[in-house]
Amino acid sequence: KQVISEAAELNPNMNFHFSGKEPLFDDKIFILADYIDELNSKLGTKLTYDMVTNGINVQKYLLDIKSRHFIRVDLSVDYEGCTRSFGGTEDVIRTLVSESIPVHCFIVAHNDNISEVCSMVHNLYDIGVKNFFIKDVINIGHGTKMSLLTTSQYSALYDELVNEFSFDDGFKDLEIIYYVKGRHFWKLHDGDDSRLSEDLETWRISGEESFYDGRFVLRPEYTCSRYLSQISVTPDGYVLGCGTELANPKYPDFSSGRLFSDGDLKTLLSSGRKSAISSIEKSMCRNNYVCFHKNS
Repeated sequence: KQVISEAAELNPNMNFHFSGKEPLFDDKIFILADYIDELNSKLGTKLTYDMVTNGINVQKYLLDIKSRHFIRVDLSVDYEGCTRSFGGTEDVIRTLVSESIPVHCFIVAHNDNISEVCSMVHNLYDIGVKNFFIKDVINIGHGTKMSLLTTSQYSALYDELVNEFSFDDGFKDLEIIYYVKGRHFWKLHDGDDSRLSEDLETWRISGEESFYDGRFVLRPEYTCSRYLSQISVTPDGYVLGCGTELANPKYPDFSSGRLFSDGDLKTLLSSGRKSAISSIEKSMCRNNYVCFHKNS
């Protein structure tokens, strides 16, 4: 609660993303959701919150979820009809949709499921899911057991999805956020004749991120966003610039410090941000797009 309170002072429009292991392991998440709602009521803030769940306990806590103000419930879908832990089956997604609880589906693409991604979007859209977040796997945690996609594969997947969903009036309310990691971005930015490269160039020049009547949103990772647009706070109080750092057992070494013993949230955020910006500036050449825009 103290972390939430301090975050609200830093940004009255803050979004809190509850993730796990599993936020619905017990009912504590609803205590925090109520506290956020209480701050909004008392202070006039516009704080929001969402969670990512494996779906196992959605049925158990359905009324609790429905009675709060979650802006969305995120479920990771690895193969058709099931989430990573096989807890959030198609039935769970159907239940959430039927209760008018906004559902976003995360699809992590890798060599074992890339051929199914298009059909996954089709099937889930038919159930009632309108919002998708697609990215390719990175080689940490579970990802170390999967083979990474090449840039050409990831570009070809984008082309397949655009061809499938952009020119059919039946998908007007579809939104696919397509995340482009740095390792792909700079290769595509070097220039080729792919659709993804062309759209990234439009993004680079105009700042436009929505394409094909808003059905596709590009989110390029042209530089690391540690501490700049996100922070992660662990249950044991460490402030990290990125949630993926938790995949390393030595994550305290990557943190800007531990809350309450090393400083408050504002202090640790400021410290982390300075180190992140310094790291970015040292690694960027003068021809880099980020360098020209770092002040803004």
